[in-house]
Amino acid sequence: MDFKEEFDHIAAFRTMRALCERYSSRVSGSTQELEAMRYLVQQFRKKVGFYPVVDQYPVKYYKGHYASIQILPDGDIIEGRPQWMTINSPSTGVEDELQVVYLDGENIVASDNFTHKIVIIKSSKDYLTPDIFIQIKEIYKQKPSGVIILSSYHPEVIRSDIIFKDYSIFSEIPTIILPEAKFPIENIEGKKGKLLIFGEIDRGNLFNISLIIPGSKKEFILVYANHDTVENTQGARENAAGVAILLEVAKKISRYKLKYSYRFITLGGKEMGLEGMRKILDDYDTSNVILGINIDSIDSNPNKIVLSVSGDEYLMEIVETINESNDFPIETEKGIPLGKDNLVMTEKDIPSITIMLKDNESKNIFRTELDSIDEYDPESLKKVGDYLLKFISKMEQMKEVEFTKNIPRDLKVEAVKYFEILRLYQE
Repeated sequence: MDFKEEFDHIAAFRTMRALCERYSSRVSGSTQELEAMRYLVQQFRKKVGFYPVVDQYPVKYYKGHYASIQILPDGDIIEGRPQWMTINSPSTGVEDELQVVYLDGENIVASDNFTHKIVIIKSSKDYLTPDIFIQIKEIYKQKPSGVIILSSYHPEVIRSDIIFKDYSIFSEIPTIILPEAKFPIENIEGKKGKLLIFGEIDRGNLFNISLIIPGSKKEFILVYANHDTVENTQGARENAAGVAILLEVAKKISRYKLKYSYRFITLGGKEMGLEGMRKILDDYDTSNVILGINIDSIDSNPNKIVLSVSGDEYLMEIVETINESNDFPIETEKGIPLGKDNLVMTEKDIPSITIMLKDNESKNIFRTELDSIDEYDPESLKKVGDYLLKFISKMEQMKEVEFTKNIPRDLKVEAVKYFEILRLYQE
């Protein structure tokens, strides 16, 4: 089957703009996610012709309002980002001696005394790297007065992360994240600082929105993209673009007589440990699901499509065949990108593909305030939309499914390892 009309990237861009500008910071559980859910339900109804199913699950989330550190007695006030684990921060702020600690993932820091100190953590790698994070947990166990984590992710802005549960050790210590370049780490030993944080725990619902386009066969293909974000970002590339592409693909294929059935899903809870995808696979019968297709991380002005394939060699061959007929450069790899919903699919023994669009070099703007729709090129949506339609067309042309549900052992191990690491962050 060939889909005759071209992918409507202008319509997709309108959807993307609405998500970014009307429903920015779609943190799962927030009012913004609730409003985005209502908008997406209407978009499914408008584009495909009937209402999707909406599943909701109660969640708690942290709303960080303000965070700063001042080197006393009269230093400048440096603003940072409050984190999920700051729910017990006193409203008057914390004043105590500052102590710098350098982490490299090897030195044991538990023997140092961090009690009644504001600890400034500078690490040789990203602070979420497991071996660094283990050391950070050892610091928290000593109950410092507060913690400042210096981030090297971007020199000016801070990446938001929702990984810490409110019942964990991290909820007990006031903590802020600062760009490493903004903090004067030299000559502060022995000085005092004042740490000020405002935030609150709120409750709401995580939403999954799904719609089935039926085919003549009983086998299902899941096509999904997460609609939620972290705080302080429009989530344009991650992942309003993916949701917008998904809606237009659903609209297009719904006009044809299909062989396979397709469940199109926009997921909440991706930024809460892939919780939305976990709920889908727990609450629905997946025995007839033969493949998952994830649309995520769609950059602007890219130089290549990146496909991560979690499946057997036959699935890889199908992907490579499509790639040969594509004009735009494509890079295919066997594996699962960390933090993507396909990790849950792999854990559940369901083959999957992640479709991403990558720029020439990483600008480290994902999960930050810089991930906005400003200067986003709508043509980027077309490249992914066209490829996804080619892939579905190829699936529809196959007489029988040519790949199996046998996930290679190394990929299964990779998924299991990721969830073990995730538990490390959330304990």
